[in-house]
Amino acid sequence: MKRLSTMHKAAGKKISDKDIARIEKLTDNNDHNEAMLEVAKLLGMSREVKILELISKIQMIEGHMPTFLGDYRYKDLYSQRLKPEANKTLFTREDGSEFNVLSML
Repeated sequence: MKRLSTMHKAAGKKISDKDIARIEKLTDNNDHNEAMLEVAKLLGMSREVKILELISKIQMIEGHMPTFLGDYRYKDLYSQRLKPEANKTLFTREDGSEFNVLSML
């Protein structure tokens, strides 16, 4: 993990093996919106959770991810909001090791 010295342990935040497996499965299945949604939930980012839920609804209605919406999700939500927060947060796994959720996205 890069810049470990600038990271902090999330106060009381633990991540279960089940959560890790669920996010990894979503990413493996190219369901990046849902993976980002799960990470936002773990990070306690309620505004971003609502936005990602609405993006999912639009994607379901359209039957695909509209290009402009995918760009917004990546450039705004991921790059400018989710990534900076995830980069400074370490979760504790069930085995006691530290884990950065960003490594799954």
